[in-house]
Amino acid sequence: MNLTRKAAGLLAATTLAITGLALTAPASQASPAASHTTTTAPVHRSAPKLPGVWRDGALYNLETAECLDSSYNILSVSPCNGDGFQTWHDLQSTSSSTYQPSDLYGTCTDGGQSNGEFPCNAGNWQQWTFQYAGNVGGRNYYYFHWARNYNTCLDGGQAGVAMWFPCNGNNYQKWSWN
Repeated sequence: MNLTRKAAGLLAATTLAITGLALTAPASQASPAASHTTTTAPVHRSAPKLPGVWRDGALYNLETAECLDSSYNILSVSPCNGDGFQTWHDLQSTSSSTYQPSDLYGTCTDGGQSNGEFPCNAGNWQQWTFQYAGNVGGRNYYYFHWARNYNTCLDGGQAGVAMWFPCNGNNYQKWSWN
């Protein structure tokens, strides 16, 4: 990945955290040095898991044509390369109504962290639901909704950084399996 682009993404994430726009994890999830709030919110469980949707592997963003990547200690989008930082699997049981995406190294997508990731745990900060977003070029795309706030989606369009933003239906929020 272009280091200038990654640095710009880090600056965007830092700016969001400083201005208070980023969400932070509760004390049970935060690292010792991280600031946090201890709010709780219900997990959105209005729909069962979509049968046959989840596939282990790379998550591909429609707009950037890149993959979700957890390397460099920040959730980002990077050229697809098939490594463990881009290989995602669901930690939740099949009976759960939510998904918990984890890379091969035990890092989960986490809506409560300004860098978008945190070691996997049982907290609902790491739980997601999917919504079908349509088919483009024979590939099915989905929105990742944060289970704590259904109006928040995983977005891959912030200078190379994947962040949680209000769901708006744009192509930066559409994900598929590569």
